[in-house]
Amino acid sequence: MFYKLRRKELKKMKLTNAIKLLNQYGEVKQDETGARIEIDGWTYGASTNWNEQEVLFLYCECGANTWNRQFYSYNTLKGLKDCMDRYIRATA
Repeated sequence: MFYKLRRKELKKMKLTNAIKLLNQYGEVKQDETGARIEIDGWTYGASTNWNEQEVLFLYCECGANTWNRQFYSYNTLKGLKDCMDRYIRATA
């Protein structure tokens, strides 16, 4: 039940809204699988199905190799924005 509720929330999220948010923090790279930006080696993005406009999940990823990779996913644009703001404040 909880999983179904989360999926319904995410289905409302459009790629254009995620791109607007990411654009506030840097140059957005967009392709058929979504959109992303890179800040100091950290990648923040929105993932979609192939050429779809509905966002499957928002994510933050860092790591140079598979043994030292960190991956976080977010359900809302607000959650991703808070994560980016915390990182920027911590590195300022």
